[in-house]
Amino acid sequence: MGHASGAARGQDRRGSAAGVRHCWRAHAIEQEHREAEAAATTGGDGGGAFEVQIPRFPQVVAGQMTDSNRTYTEEFLVRMDEVNESRECTTETMIKLLQETAVNHALAMWGRNGHGIATDPSMAEANLVFALAKLQVQVTGAYPAWGDVVRIVTWFDTESRITGRRDWSIYNVTTGQFIGGATSLWVVVNYKTRKLSRLPEGLKKRFDFFSLGDERALQAGNRLKCKLPPMSEEGVCRVNPVSTPVRSAGRSDEDLNGHVNNTKFAEWVMDGVPDDIYRTMRCCDIEIEYRAEGRRGDRVFSRACDAPLPGDDEGGCPASAQLCLNHVVQRCDDETQDASSCTDLVRARSIWRDLLPGEKAA
Repeated sequence: MGHASGAARGQDRRGSAAGVRHCWRAHAIEQEHREAEAAATTGGDGGGAFEVQIPRFPQVVAGQMTDSNRTYTEEFLVRMDEVNESRECTTETMIKLLQETAVNHALAMWGRNGHGIATDPSMAEANLVFALAKLQVQVTGAYPAWGDVVRIVTWFDTESRITGRRDWSIYNVTTGQFIGGATSLWVVVNYKTRKLSRLPEGLKKRFDFFSLGDERALQAGNRLKCKLPPMSEEGVCRVNPVSTPVRSAGRSDEDLNGHVNNTKFAEWVMDGVPDDIYRTMRCCDIEIEYRAEGRRGDRVFSRACDAPLPGDDEGGCPASAQLCLNHVVQRCDDETQDASSCTDLVRARSIWRDLLPGEKAA
């Protein structure tokens, strides 16, 4: 018994020592911050010879429920691996930030309960999930730069018993400018039968309680419910499509559901954009229509072709629009890419504008 007490005392001493070391280190870090800020102001040696430019990076606001729990807001610092050669955030990165905000909103609502990607427990009990059917993103301002802080506000609404809509508003905290908005269509699917299903009425009422009603992120040019045609349809392409080399979907392309992540398709779509367009213009509007799941080992390739700008009957497009591309990412069973052996995984349409003042070619 005395031996056990001695061991306990030893653990207390070690725990106490660890606590002292932790407090000392926290104090040392804070002291380093103060000294760094002072050095930036005074030059450290009084002569300004060894100044640092950014003694402390901007703090981002942690994700939180807002607007009486009807919206979710989160901020992100744009990282080096999220920008292009012009040090601007890419379209693909914007889509990844939208996904992250949406998933964190769901986590805030339902918690980490082990049911897929933060699924309402009552939906999980009924084998139901929301599957992304279509996404549209509009970037009306300048893309944020490396090191900028981006704020995203998102909200969700059920439009019917089988569909839901998620919207996002995007802001550049660093410059104080509005970047753009996005909207998406989701369908209720029974993940065991792989068929469309209906939300139980009680669950729909719960979603409706947290709804913003008719609030929309995209007021103009909303083409969420416009179907994208197959690339083989007459008039879809003005010239023959350009194809990327065939690739094999790998482990790094999968998400925790075991299939190719939605954002990976966005990367593959943009890989199909010709270099002269990607480097000298900016994507101001993109629609992605998700049609089939992708799996590890799939042989996939991306095609793109010059296309007419969408007309008013399709919801119109931004006033700055100069060029339109139609896209398809396909899974093919053989190397010939013969249409009979290929399945459309996603169809997409991207709209491009000229560079704004101050923007540089990538």
